[in-house]
Amino acid sequence: MQIIGNQVIRLQDVDSTNNFAANLLNTTLPPEGTAILAYNQFGGKGQRGAVWQAEPGANLTLSVILYPKKIPASSQFILSKMVAVALADAVDEVSGLSSRIKWPNDILLNNKKVAGILIESAVSGMNLSQAIIGMGLNVNQQNFEGLPRASSLAVEAGKAFDKEQVMQQLFSLLNYYYMVLQRGNTAKIDELYLEKLFGYREDGLFRHSGGIDKGKITGIKENGRLEIEFSTGRVMEFENKEVEFLY
Repeated sequence: MQIIGNQVIRLQDVDSTNNFAANLLNTTLPPEGTAILAYNQFGGKGQRGAVWQAEPGANLTLSVILYPKKIPASSQFILSKMVAVALADAVDEVSGLSSRIKWPNDILLNNKKVAGILIESAVSGMNLSQAIIGMGLNVNQQNFEGLPRASSLAVEAGKAFDKEQVMQQLFSLLNYYYMVLQRGNTAKIDELYLEKLFGYREDGLFRHSGGIDKGKITGIKENGRLEIEFSTGRVMEFENKEVEFLY
């Protein structure tokens, strides 16, 4: 059953599609799967207050409203995993390339960021009551001045894309994986996330509060913390922004 994208609210200009979705939820109860799409998002949000920059009309900046009431608040990172897997699959299918998921919320092509995710959720009792899934996908933008690690589908694939087709493919895959999650098959989502995870069980360099160390990612905890085993044998867990991947 397709629910995601059945209703699409199209906006010309908005500060943030997540903000628009939050205001909508404060005043009404939109159908699950309602999407908010902006031609120009001038105050887009990233993780921890970062700004998501996007050229007007060139990319997909959107939010989807979900009511994932079966998901415990303590393990809500599974929702982020689900969205990342769906977004990565959409990128692969439309571009013909192979993307990676960079923990916790970025999608990479050729080690360049082409998409990001910001989920804002609310809790009722022990479970989630609602979630706003914010996504930014660089589709046809060509220039990323001052952002050396950013790119787009068009730059990496060498051709322009139909944004509407890209969006419909994204909705289809989001819907598919959301149904997997709603059926309780979190193990499948976990497996697919790790298959796509950048640096998983690969030697790398990481900067953290203790300095710069060699190590490898060994897993993601249920609460979303990143687990790294360093060459010394020490295993540590990190929240977002507590560790930096060094290329």
